[in-house]
Parts: sequence; structure tokens; C-alpha cells
Amino acid sequence: VIHSKLPPTTRYLELLQNGAREWPLSGDYCDWLDGLESVGNKDRDERYYESPEGEKLAGWRKIRTGSEQRRSRRKRSKSSERK
Repeated sequence: VIHSKLPPTTRYLELLQNGAREWPLSGDYCDWLDGLESVGNKDRDERYYESPEGEKLAGWRKIRTGSEQRRSRRKRSKSSERK
């Protein structure tokens, strides 16, 4: 749970907006979502990593997607070829 007054990340808001259109939700709701402010991932400050009470939130482990795993394997493979 983050502070209720903080804007969502741009990525999260875009997912909500796209989903609202894909599941033809009311135009008023789509308009409301379109009017919300968002913040880029790199622009989030410490408040996004604290509970509403000001306690630090535990970090989440990095989840590697398929493309990241392939990239990592290629990188390791190239470095071992050089040796």
C-alpha cells in the first residue's frame, strides 16, 4: 500500500486505460482515467517506497522476463567465448 495521494506510474495507468477500453467500460470512467496524472518510474521519490505510516517497504526481487533471461545467457556466452 502506498500513499493514497501519490499518482500512479505511467505504465500502471496505461494498463488501466487500455483495459478499460478493451472491456468497454463506461466512457465517463475512461475519461476519468485519461484525466489522471501519472509519474514515470525514474521520477518516483522515496514516498513510493514507504507505507502511509512512513515505514520503509521491503523491496521486491527482480522478476526476469523471458527476453531478459535470453539476453543474460547471450552475455554470459559471449564473455566465456572471449576467455
